[in-house]
Formats: sequence, structure tokens, C-alpha cells
Amino acid sequence: MEKEILEEKKINCWYCGSEIAKKDKYCKVCGKEQSQKARFPYTKLGIIVTSLFIGPFVLKKAMTSPLLTKKERTKFSATLIIVMAIILFFIMKAINVIGNYYVQMFSY
Repeated sequence: MEKEILEEKKINCWYCGSEIAKKDKYCKVCGKEQSQKARFPYTKLGIIVTSLFIGPFVLKKAMTSPLLTKKERTKFSATLIIVMAIILFFIMKAINVIGNYYVQMFSY
């Protein structure tokens, strides 16, 4: 439990990806300032909204977001992959139904 609390207080640098304390204003590795305002695409809501438009291509943002813990990254990635697989299944099923309809329509 205590280890989990410590992990939640760590984030990754926006620029170099090094693990830093959430309260740090500057990265100890690259020295760049860490903005207090999170960039929208890296927030939980931003990742979800972005995934609606670009689907699995948002995985890179999810995996590099300094605002998500490793556990949250894994959960989000697995959920997104499952949802995209289900959507792909229904798209393929719809294409098959449409194809069969046209085959029946144009066969003599």
C-alpha cells in the first residue's frame, strides 16, 4: 500500500521521460520546466477523447503520459485494444452482410 502511494506521486518528464516527483517544477535530468497545467491530450479525458478520433494510434500518448501511473497506462491500453477489436469485429460483420446483400441482388 505504501509503495503504491509513492508510485502515484511520481510522474515522467514531459521532455525526456525521466521519472520525477509530481511536485518538481524542473526535471532533474534535462532541467526543463514542467508545466503545472497538463497538456490536454495527456490527461485521462484527453486520451479518451483522442482515442475516439484516432483509435489505437492514441496508445503512444497513453504510454508516454506523465499523468498516468503504470497501472493506469496498462489498464487503458488493454481496454482500448479490446474495444478496438470489438469495433473491428462489428465492422467486418457489417461488411460481410452488405457483401452478401449485393451478391444476392446481382446474381441471376
